[in-house]
Amino acid sequence: MPPQSYARALGALLLLAPASAASTLFGLAMVHNSPEMPALVRIDASTGSAKLAGPGLSALAATGDLAAVDSKRGVFWYLGDTGALGTTLAGVSLTNGSLICEQAVPIREIGFVGFGQSLNFLPATDELVISGIVTNFTTNVSAHVVFRASADPARCGSPIARVGGFVGDADYVPMLHASALDPAAQRLFLGLATASTSFAVGIVDIATGKLTRVDAEDANDGHQLIGMKWCAASGTLVGLASGADYASLYQVELTPETGKWRVRQVPTDFPVVMGNEGSVSAFDSASGTLFAMLAANTTTQELRLAAVDVATATISGSPPVLEQVGLGLYFNLVVPDELRR
Repeated sequence: MPPQSYARALGALLLLAPASAASTLFGLAMVHNSPEMPALVRIDASTGSAKLAGPGLSALAATGDLAAVDSKRGVFWYLGDTGALGTTLAGVSLTNGSLICEQAVPIREIGFVGFGQSLNFLPATDELVISGIVTNFTTNVSAHVVFRASADPARCGSPIARVGGFVGDADYVPMLHASALDPAAQRLFLGLATASTSFAVGIVDIATGKLTRVDAEDANDGHQLIGMKWCAASGTLVGLASGADYASLYQVELTPETGKWRVRQVPTDFPVVMGNEGSVSAFDSASGTLFAMLAANTTTQELRLAAVDVATATISGSPPVLEQVGLGLYFNLVVPDELRR
């Protein structure tokens, strides 16, 4: 089946708007079926209210860490899929939700829209950092490839320049994955599948595209980062994970230089991490707040938009998500450039 047929199950994207980092989230929701179309939505982080902010868009969207915002230009970027272009970089106006531009990206979709891909914004150079998996069908070898692209909407990503890549960790595609960017050290962190049931955090030099280190994960000990975010203040990757019994919530941290893990329990009545097990999340580095979708149990239909203070591993608020967007809202919270350096 083509990638387009899976968009309804995979959902769409969300991100934290820098102009009002404490209150406004932006994202995508499906507003039309057959053909399936996402649209921009605004979400009040304090109340959980979600409202449409624009018309339907042509590029399908996936639930995952596949969005970035350039707040200076007011552009919401996401990686999606169109029948004409395949993997597609789409730019959307934060002002009215209209499509600014679309550009083909030379990454093949693998089964589901967005699998094995990543998108981040590098404010210092006004570039988008894109990664994905490509396969040489002659040799049957798959590789992760890293690209850097212009974030100028007038150029819509052009030129999309291939930086480099690596093989050895692309034979398996992680169904649940995310990415994080350390702009100061020019490092891209990726969720990898080293085998069919084993996972790792890859650390990639975005100047060369080379894999510099892989930190293995041990889910049995709570050491698993799916919705990873880079916290410059602590020098760690941080995310949330549910306990094996879904009765407890944990904040998981990894120091990349040492491979040292830290796991802290987060007190809450909503211990189940939703949104592709945390890939639906956002980090506001200015306040040290991690936003994520939680639930009270595995059967409830009610989602909570939790704000976690990562310094103390405590939740400051968790309003229910109130959808006013039609066919359904599928979250992927991504923090844009709240501070441009």
